[in-house]
Amino acid sequence: MSAIFQFIEKQQVLERVVRWLQSPQNVPRSFRRIFTMMYIGLIAATVIYLNLGAQNAPTSPLEEPAVITALLVALMGIELFEHNRYGLETPRPVDTLLLIARIFLLALITHADESGISLFLYPIIPFLAYFSYGLRVSNLMGGICFVVCFWQVTQMTSAWHTRADVLTLLIIATELLIFMQAMATAIHRDEESRRYTDRLLAELATAHQQLQHYAGQIAELAAAEERNRLARDIHDSLGHHLTVINIQLEKAQAYKTRNPNEADQALVDAKQAARAALEDVRRSVGTLRETDGFFSLENALHGLVDRMIDAPFSIDLHVSGSAQGYPQPALIALYRAAQEGLTNVQKHANARHACLDVYLGPQEARLRLTDDGQGFASTASNAVSSGYGLQGLRERLALTGGTINLHCPPEGGTQLDVVVPKQSTAARTDIKADP
Repeated sequence: MSAIFQFIEKQQVLERVVRWLQSPQNVPRSFRRIFTMMYIGLIAATVIYLNLGAQNAPTSPLEEPAVITALLVALMGIELFEHNRYGLETPRPVDTLLLIARIFLLALITHADESGISLFLYPIIPFLAYFSYGLRVSNLMGGICFVVCFWQVTQMTSAWHTRADVLTLLIIATELLIFMQAMATAIHRDEESRRYTDRLLAELATAHQQLQHYAGQIAELAAAEERNRLARDIHDSLGHHLTVINIQLEKAQAYKTRNPNEADQALVDAKQAARAALEDVRRSVGTLRETDGFFSLENALHGLVDRMIDAPFSIDLHVSGSAQGYPQPALIALYRAAQEGLTNVQKHANARHACLDVYLGPQEARLRLTDDGQGFASTASNAVSSGYGLQGLRERLALTGGTINLHCPPEGGTQLDVVVPKQSTAARTDIKADP
């Protein structure tokens, strides 16, 4: 029982660990917000600085440094608005509108920026698209952004392929696109791994709940089994001894005046039975069961018959075969069957003779107890076939895979047959009582 409670305690600790592991975590999306604002802010500061120091005069109002600055501030403002308004989870429709707004502002900025540094802002578009639409759409957006960057580079000058500075812009923009897509792929794999871990943790939590349920059932079954074991032991051992004591006391009372010596002997026998009963009680209380040491079925059966020497019927005992290889629970089950059967013969059968045959074969053991009593004719005897004694035997034999059959032969009396296999299969035990 203590092992069961220790198991339940360990499961409770495991439950606390699982709850901690399943605590809300959204590290990739939090990283997206911080990284995006830092990246846009760094590129925007560089673009503003280069445009403020440009020597060429603006050819259109869009190329004014103030306008470019305003567009870059608006691009950064989208990030701040989304972060402050929606936190880490932006609704899909709003996310789509904000992505379109970013693309529109980026197109204006790259058109007005003469330095070409603003091309480095394109990689942020597929990176942000990943968090809204997944890796495939992100890769598609990355390809489109590369085509747009390449087209804008070709529009800077007709001899773009001979200009080292222009080619450098294209190479850096391409490398940044590759870097952003690699980062999105890494985050995708991390989120897949996290989702897989969450599924495993959910299954673990379910299994943990089932284990707790099973542990409770095991505790209940263990308690019930212990109660049944004690009930069987009390009935099989103490009940038998009390029956003997009662018969000896009735005998002493009957012979008190007619035969004092016989009455005194009956009292001595009752005292011996009481001592044997006390020893059985001590073994049960101290949990010192017969299976703890060597158990000889033949010696136990002879001792049982010897203790019933003053019974109102004679007993013939025959034991054959070898008990070697039989587990002790099987041998004790045979002994309890003989004990219960002889007790019932003494209490109910009104028999003059009983025969107990035990055969310990190479595959199974057979016990047969017959008597020449009244069988199931009376109500009292009929109760024997369905009483607690046979119920206890059925439970005990079920643990060894044995069977029990109780019936009345045509020639009269009662016959009890018990079969116990040498190698227990824990088969279902059936009990039959044929009138």
